Amino acid sequence: GMVVVGEVTFNDNTQSQTFDSIRMTPTHPYLSAITMIVPSPDWFTGFHDFNAINADTQTWYSQFSMTTYPYDAGTEEGDDYSGDNSATDPQEPVMRFDVNTVPNTGVFLNDSEDDVLPVAMWTCTIVEEPEPIDIGNIGGICFSGSSLVEVKGKGIISIDQLNVGDEVRVGPDSFDHVFGFGHKTHSGKFSYLEIKTTENSNSLKISKSH
Repeated sequence: GMVVVGEVTFNDNTQSQTFDSIRMTPTHPYLSAITMIVPSPDWFTGFHDFNAINADTQTWYSQFSMTTYPYDAGTEEGDDYSGDNSATDPQEPVMRFDVNTVPNTGVFLNDSEDDVLPVAMWTCTIVEEPEPIDIGNIGGICFSGSSLVEVKGKGIISIDQLNVGDEVRVGPDSFDHVFGFGHKTHSGKFSYLEIKTTENSNSLKISKSH
C-alpha cells in the first residue's frame, strides 16, 4: 500500500491541511491515518483499517468523513498541552481516553464532563472514478446473478453474493481475487446463452458477446 505524509502545523492558526492523493485498489481498500497532538505529552489521534468500499453496493465511497478521538501512547507523563514532561517508566499500553481515564485536568471532556470530545475530522473524496460502461454496447451483463462460483472459505455461492476481494476458483488447484465489477447491476432484463452438457445437469449462462 501507499503512504503519504502531511505537513507540520505546530502552532499554526489554521489546524487543517490537504494531503496528497493516495491510490487504492480492490486488493488494498483499507485506509489508516495517524497524527500527533502537538504540543502534548504523547497524545495522538487517528483511525485504522477503514474499508473504502461500500459493503452493500460493492463500489467505492465517493466521499466519507469521520471524527477521531484522543489516545495516550503511554510513553510520557503530563496532564495538559505541554511537551516538556518526564518519561513514563515503565511504559504503559496505548489507550483511547474515556471519561474515566482522561487527565484530572478534564482536558478533552465536554462541558458536562460526561463524554470525551473528538479532536480531529478526516474527509476523503474520490478524485478519479472509472468511466461508466454502456451496457448496451457489450451485449448485456456477462453472467447472471444466479450463476454459481466456488469461493475460498465460503464454498459454492451465487455471483450476486460475490464481493470484491473474494478468491474464486479459476482452475483445479488455483483461486484468484475478484478485483472489481466492470458492469454490475441489480436490475434490468438481459438475454443469455444457456449451455448444458450431457454429463452434468447444471448449466452455464453467459451473454452472447462474453
